[in-house]
Amino acid sequence: MGIPNHGIDPELVRRLTEDRRWLHAHPELSFEETGTAAYVAKRLDDLGIAHETGIAGTGIVAEIKGRGDSSKTIGLRADMDALPIDEQTDLSYRSENAGVMHACGHDGHMAILLGAAEVLSKRQDFDGTVRLIFQPAEENGNNGAARMLKEGILERFPMDELYGLHNWPELPHGTIGALSGPVLASGSFLDIVLKGQGAHAVLGRSRGYPVDPRVFTVEPVERTRYRPRNRRHSQRRACLHR
Repeated sequence: MGIPNHGIDPELVRRLTEDRRWLHAHPELSFEETGTAAYVAKRLDDLGIAHETGIAGTGIVAEIKGRGDSSKTIGLRADMDALPIDEQTDLSYRSENAGVMHACGHDGHMAILLGAAEVLSKRQDFDGTVRLIFQPAEENGNNGAARMLKEGILERFPMDELYGLHNWPELPHGTIGALSGPVLASGSFLDIVLKGQGAHAVLGRSRGYPVDPRVFTVEPVERTRYRPRNRRHSQRRACLHR
Protein backbone atom coordinates (compact mmCIF):
# COMPACT_ATOMS: atom_id res chain seq x y z
CA MET A 1 0.00 0.00 0.00
CA GLY A 2 1.42 3.38 -1.00
CA ILE A 3 1.67 6.27 1.44
CA PRO A 4 -0.53 9.22 0.38
CA ASN A 5 1.30 12.56 0.55
CA HIS A 6 -1.50 14.98 -0.42
CA GLY A 7 0.90 17.24 -2.29
CA ILE A 8 3.61 17.21 0.40
CA ASP A 9 7.25 16.87 -0.64
CA PRO A 10 7.82 13.10 -1.10
CA GLU A 11 11.21 13.35 0.62
CA LEU A 12 9.56 14.88 3.68
CA VAL A 13 6.98 12.09 3.67
CA ARG A 14 9.80 9.54 3.51
CA ARG A 15 11.66 11.15 6.43
CA LEU A 16 8.54 11.38 8.58
CA THR A 17 7.66 7.77 7.79
CA GLU A 18 11.14 6.78 8.99
CA ASP A 19 10.66 8.91 12.11
CA ARG A 20 7.34 7.37 12.95
CA ARG A 21 8.54 3.82 12.37
CA TRP A 22 11.71 4.29 14.45
CA LEU A 23 9.68 5.78 17.28
CA HIS A 24 7.12 2.97 17.00
CA ALA A 25 9.86 0.34 17.23
CA HIS A 26 11.41 1.97 20.32
CA PRO A 27 8.49 2.83 22.66
CA GLU A 28 9.10 3.97 26.22
CA LEU A 29 6.81 4.37 29.22
CA SER A 30 5.93 7.60 31.02
CA PHE A 31 8.91 9.60 32.32
CA GLU A 32 11.22 6.93 30.83
CA GLU A 33 11.34 8.44 27.31
CA THR A 34 15.12 8.92 27.30
CA GLY A 35 15.76 7.26 23.93
CA THR A 36 12.74 8.98 22.46
CA ALA A 37 13.92 12.37 23.69
CA ALA A 38 17.42 11.75 22.33
CA TYR A 39 16.00 10.88 18.92
CA VAL A 40 13.80 13.99 18.83
CA ALA A 41 16.67 16.21 19.99
CA LYS A 42 18.96 14.81 17.27
CA ARG A 43 16.32 15.53 14.61
CA LEU A 44 15.94 19.08 15.90
CA ASP A 45 19.73 19.50 15.88
CA ASP A 46 19.85 18.31 12.28
CA LEU A 47 17.23 20.92 11.37
CA GLY A 48 19.15 23.66 13.20
CA ILE A 49 16.25 24.31 15.58
CA ALA A 50 17.12 25.66 19.04
CA HIS A 51 15.68 23.59 21.87
CA GLU A 52 15.93 22.77 25.56
CA THR A 53 15.83 19.24 26.91
CA GLY A 54 15.26 17.75 30.36
CA ILE A 55 12.00 19.60 30.99
CA ALA A 56 9.82 17.54 33.35
CA GLY A 57 12.49 14.86 33.05
CA THR A 58 12.39 13.94 29.38
CA GLY A 59 10.38 16.77 27.82
CA ILE A 60 11.65 19.11 25.11
CA VAL A 61 10.70 22.64 24.09
CA ALA A 62 11.97 23.99 20.76
CA GLU A 63 11.61 27.42 19.20
CA ILE A 64 11.29 28.64 15.61
CA LYS A 65 11.20 32.34 14.81
CA GLY A 66 9.50 33.73 11.74
CA ARG A 67 10.68 36.54 9.49
CA GLY A 68 8.71 39.29 11.17
CA ASP A 69 9.14 40.97 14.55
CA SER A 70 5.73 40.21 16.05
CA SER A 71 5.66 39.14 19.70
CA LYS A 72 2.83 36.69 18.94
CA THR A 73 3.77 33.15 20.01
CA ILE A 74 1.98 29.90 19.14
CA GLY A 75 2.65 26.53 20.76
CA LEU A 76 2.31 23.12 19.08
CA ARG A 77 2.38 20.06 21.31
CA ALA A 78 2.87 16.30 20.93
CA ASP A 79 2.98 13.57 23.58
CA MET A 80 5.87 11.09 23.76
CA ASP A 81 5.07 8.07 25.93
CA ALA A 82 3.82 4.59 25.05
CA LEU A 83 1.63 2.05 26.85
CA PRO A 84 2.44 -1.14 28.81
CA ILE A 85 1.04 -3.41 26.08
CA ASP A 86 2.57 -6.33 24.18
CA GLU A 87 2.51 -5.62 20.45
CA GLN A 88 1.10 -8.56 18.54
CA THR A 89 1.71 -7.60 14.93
CA ASP A 90 4.00 -8.75 12.13
CA LEU A 91 5.08 -5.22 11.18
CA SER A 92 8.70 -4.81 10.20
CA TYR A 93 8.86 -1.89 12.66
CA ARG A 94 6.98 -3.53 15.54
CA SER A 95 8.04 -2.77 19.09
CA GLU A 96 11.49 -3.96 20.10
CA ASN A 97 10.75 -3.28 23.79
CA ALA A 98 8.91 -6.23 25.29
CA GLY A 99 5.67 -5.27 26.99
CA VAL A 100 5.68 -1.69 25.65
CA MET A 101 3.87 -0.41 22.55
CA HIS A 102 2.86 2.84 20.89
CA ALA A 103 -0.75 1.70 20.83
CA CYS A 104 -2.21 5.20 21.17
CA GLY A 105 -0.36 6.85 18.30
CA HIS A 106 2.11 9.09 20.11
CA ASP A 107 4.77 7.93 17.64
CA GLY A 108 2.63 9.50 14.93
CA HIS A 109 2.06 12.66 16.96
CA MET A 110 5.81 13.18 17.37
CA ALA A 111 6.42 12.54 13.66
CA ILE A 112 3.74 15.11 12.80
CA LEU A 113 5.36 17.69 15.06
CA LEU A 114 8.78 16.97 13.59
CA GLY A 115 7.25 17.49 10.16
CA ALA A 116 5.78 20.81 11.23
CA ALA A 117 9.18 21.75 12.66
CA GLU A 118 10.92 21.03 9.37
CA VAL A 119 8.42 22.93 7.24
CA LEU A 120 8.23 25.95 9.53
CA SER A 121 12.00 26.20 10.02
CA LYS A 122 12.66 26.09 6.28
CA ARG A 123 9.90 28.44 5.17
CA GLN A 124 9.78 30.88 8.09
CA ASP A 125 6.83 32.45 6.26
CA PHE A 126 5.10 33.69 9.42
CA ASP A 127 5.36 36.70 11.68
CA GLY A 128 6.07 35.68 15.27
CA THR A 129 7.38 32.62 17.09
CA VAL A 130 6.35 28.96 17.14
CA ARG A 131 7.26 26.81 20.13
CA LEU A 132 7.24 23.02 19.83
CA ILE A 133 6.44 21.07 22.98
CA PHE A 134 7.27 17.38 23.27
CA GLN A 135 5.46 16.34 26.44
CA PRO A 136 6.33 13.23 28.45
CA ALA A 137 3.96 11.06 30.46
CA GLU A 138 0.53 11.71 28.99
CA GLU A 139 -0.80 8.18 29.49
CA ASN A 140 -2.72 6.75 32.44
CA GLY A 141 -2.95 9.93 34.47
CA ASN A 142 0.83 10.27 34.81
CA ASN A 143 0.51 14.07 34.59
CA GLY A 144 3.48 14.99 32.45
CA ALA A 145 1.67 18.20 31.52
CA ALA A 146 1.13 19.07 35.19
CA ARG A 147 4.83 18.53 35.90
CA MET A 148 5.80 20.78 32.99
CA LEU A 149 3.48 23.46 34.34
CA LYS A 150 4.88 23.05 37.85
CA GLU A 151 8.39 23.56 36.45
CA GLY A 152 7.22 26.85 34.95
CA ILE A 153 6.99 26.04 31.26
CA LEU A 154 4.48 28.84 30.61
CA GLU A 155 6.64 31.35 32.47
CA ARG A 156 9.85 30.25 30.75
CA PHE A 157 8.25 29.86 27.33
CA PRO A 158 5.18 32.14 27.16
CA MET A 159 2.59 31.33 24.49
CA ASP A 160 -0.51 33.19 23.38
CA GLU A 161 -2.16 30.01 22.13
CA LEU A 162 -1.35 26.32 22.38
CA TYR A 163 -2.53 23.59 20.01
CA GLY A 164 -2.45 19.80 20.12
CA LEU A 165 -4.05 17.00 18.14
CA HIS A 166 -4.83 13.29 18.31
CA ASN A 167 -4.85 10.81 15.48
CA TRP A 168 -8.27 9.46 14.52
CA PRO A 169 -8.04 6.44 12.17
CA GLU A 170 -11.79 6.57 11.48
CA LEU A 171 -11.40 9.80 9.48
CA PRO A 172 -10.53 9.59 5.77
CA HIS A 173 -6.99 10.44 4.67
CA GLY A 174 -6.47 14.17 4.36
CA THR A 175 -9.32 15.03 6.75
CA ILE A 176 -8.97 17.16 9.89
CA GLY A 177 -11.69 17.04 12.53
CA ALA A 178 -12.36 19.80 15.06
CA LEU A 179 -15.00 20.57 17.66
CA SER A 180 -15.67 23.53 19.89
CA GLY A 181 -15.08 22.71 23.55
CA PRO A 182 -13.77 19.51 25.20
CA VAL A 183 -13.15 16.46 23.04
CA LEU A 184 -12.12 12.85 23.74
CA ALA A 185 -11.53 11.51 27.24
CA SER A 186 -9.07 11.74 30.08
CA GLY A 187 -8.15 9.18 32.68
CA SER A 188 -8.96 9.86 36.32
CA PHE A 189 -8.69 7.66 39.36
CA LEU A 190 -11.13 7.23 42.23
CA ASP A 191 -10.54 5.15 45.34
CA ILE A 192 -13.52 4.15 47.48
CA VAL A 193 -12.66 2.64 50.85
CA LEU A 194 -15.34 0.87 52.88
CA LYS A 195 -14.44 -0.10 56.45
CA GLY A 196 -16.33 -2.64 58.49
CA GLN A 197 -15.95 -5.24 61.21
CA GLY A 198 -15.84 -8.97 60.68
CA ALA A 199 -18.38 -11.08 62.56
CA HIS A 200 -20.11 -14.45 62.56
CA ALA A 201 -22.55 -14.81 59.67
CA VAL A 202 -25.58 -14.68 61.96
CA LEU A 203 -24.38 -11.38 63.48
CA GLY A 204 -22.85 -9.74 60.43
CA ARG A 205 -25.37 -7.00 59.76
CA SER A 206 -25.29 -5.83 63.35
CA ARG A 207 -21.48 -5.44 63.41
CA GLY A 208 -20.72 -2.99 60.61
CA TYR A 209 -20.88 -5.67 57.89
CA PRO A 210 -19.13 -4.08 54.79
CA VAL A 211 -20.44 -6.32 52.00
CA ASP A 212 -23.86 -4.74 51.55
CA PRO A 213 -22.61 -1.16 51.13
CA ARG A 214 -19.94 -2.44 48.76
CA VAL A 215 -22.59 -4.07 46.55
CA PHE A 216 -24.72 -0.94 46.55
CA THR A 217 -21.64 1.14 45.63
CA VAL A 218 -20.30 -1.07 42.83
CA GLU A 219 -23.58 -1.60 40.96
CA PRO A 220 -24.45 2.02 40.11
CA VAL A 221 -20.81 2.87 39.34
CA GLU A 222 -20.46 -0.06 36.96
CA ARG A 223 -23.80 0.74 35.32
CA THR A 224 -22.49 4.10 34.07
CA ARG A 225 -19.90 2.30 31.92
CA TYR A 226 -22.60 0.84 29.66
CA ARG A 227 -24.67 3.92 28.97
CA PRO A 228 -24.60 5.05 25.32
CA ARG A 229 -22.08 7.82 24.85
CA ASN A 230 -20.58 9.94 22.12
CA ARG A 231 -16.77 9.82 22.29
CA ARG A 232 -16.51 13.27 20.72
CA HIS A 233 -18.42 15.07 23.46
CA SER A 234 -17.61 15.91 27.05
CA GLN A 235 -19.40 13.63 29.53
CA ARG A 236 -18.87 12.49 33.08
CA ARG A 237 -18.03 8.83 33.54
CA ALA A 238 -17.20 6.83 36.61
CA CYS A 239 -15.15 3.68 37.05
CA LEU A 240 -14.23 1.79 40.20
CA HIS A 241 -10.62 0.67 40.72
CA ARG A 242 -10.14 -2.04 43.29
